[in-house]
Amino acid sequence: MRDQGIRVGMKRPLLAGAVVFLAVCHIAMAWSLHGGQGRSNDDLDRYWQIAGLHGSSSHSGDVEHAPLAPAFFTGVAYATGNRDDFRRAMILVMVVADFTIAAALAWGFGGPTAIVYLTLATPLLRLFYMRFDLLPTAAVAIGVALYRRRFPLMSGTALAVGTAFKLWPLALGAWFIGRWHEPAGRMAAVSWLVSGGVIALGWLVLDGIEGVEQVVTFRGATGWQVESVGGAAIAANDGLKSLRLESDAWRVGTISPTTSIVMLTLGTAAALAMAWLAAATRSIGLGWLSSVLALLVFAPILSPQYIAWIIPATAIAFTDGHRLPALAAACTIPLTVILMMGYGGLLAGESWAVWLIVLRNVMLVIAFLVCAAEIRRTGQRRLQIDSATSGLD
Repeated sequence: MRDQGIRVGMKRPLLAGAVVFLAVCHIAMAWSLHGGQGRSNDDLDRYWQIAGLHGSSSHSGDVEHAPLAPAFFTGVAYATGNRDDFRRAMILVMVVADFTIAAALAWGFGGPTAIVYLTLATPLLRLFYMRFDLLPTAAVAIGVALYRRRFPLMSGTALAVGTAFKLWPLALGAWFIGRWHEPAGRMAAVSWLVSGGVIALGWLVLDGIEGVEQVVTFRGATGWQVESVGGAAIAANDGLKSLRLESDAWRVGTISPTTSIVMLTLGTAAALAMAWLAAATRSIGLGWLSSVLALLVFAPILSPQYIAWIIPATAIAFTDGHRLPALAAACTIPLTVILMMGYGGLLAGESWAVWLIVLRNVMLVIAFLVCAAEIRRTGQRRLQIDSATSGLD
């Protein structure tokens, strides 16, 4: 017992040291951006435009984001009052969201999970801090931590709030439904359904069906985003002759609004199924990871910052013992970093840059398939254990 106490005592300083080191790295990255003063032509400028201040113009029918995102942009814009301060404030909010994710993971799943998250997120921080994807990710991290800590009602609400910023957390609600036989699962599922229903109704009232359509079709874009699985396949087959900037993303080929909606429907169905099946494994991290990977594989747009959605899930799955799916998902991070480094070659029409995207997407598909196999294997083992326990009773 004394030796065990010594080992635990030694681990704590090591964990604390790792957290401090990684936190300093994250803060240093945020400081290097310094609010983005003087920068332009990136997503932060688009958020400023959506806010509609000082000559920029936007209305609900021309916004590609779920309902809370434009409200958030507008709130930050009014609080800051000018473009440069808006950019600085947005980066500061993302830094807070980043550390909120780490804190939620530490609280719900333990210090090692937070360390894995901070480590995996570090290579892509420059990208993440210049977007807003960490915000809905933080809401989901809080939600799953609340569920782990036995606050199911608050958990379902947090997940619904995340969905109001970005639609991807929607699928994880199926994990709660898959745990319906447990009181906590029922409470979380009901909370998620009610909160999500209220948000959806408000969205329809404010923006109408046209506003929803603008989000799911990304403002009626007619091309495949070049980094998506479909877009990369088109670029690899036909070259980059059709590459163009459309709806603030580089796109190739042609996709109709109907096809876009069909792809989103297929991806959502696959994601819901993965989350529901993963409930049998009792690992909410595996459910989160597999459901988002399903969405990314089917999505007609796959911007590099979307990797932020899977990093906390990867950390949870890894420390929950689902090492192979977590490692497969983690491999997409350095590949995305390399992809970003070669983006100039892509815009110059270089074929090698296309194959970087294809390689990253192949890894995403492999990670998805590994998750599916892990869910099947672990779910069957759980069923056998439950059946054996039931027989003993």
